[in-house]
Amino acid sequence: MGFLDDAIDKAKDLAEDHPDQVSAGLDKAEGLINEKTGGKFEDQLDGGVEKAKDALGIDE
Repeated sequence: MGFLDDAIDKAKDLAEDHPDQVSAGLDKAEGLINEKTGGKFEDQLDGGVEKAKDALGIDE
């Protein structure tokens, strides 16, 4: 198993154990990036965060 596979597995384990905290972290990161870019990539970030949450099995 490679480094990326290990990182993905660890992220899934963390999301499984602490879904609310992982979700809040993703939302916070999205907000910070939107702030720094003036919302220029808001739609792309929103889609990316939703895909990340889906991949990690986080329900909102």
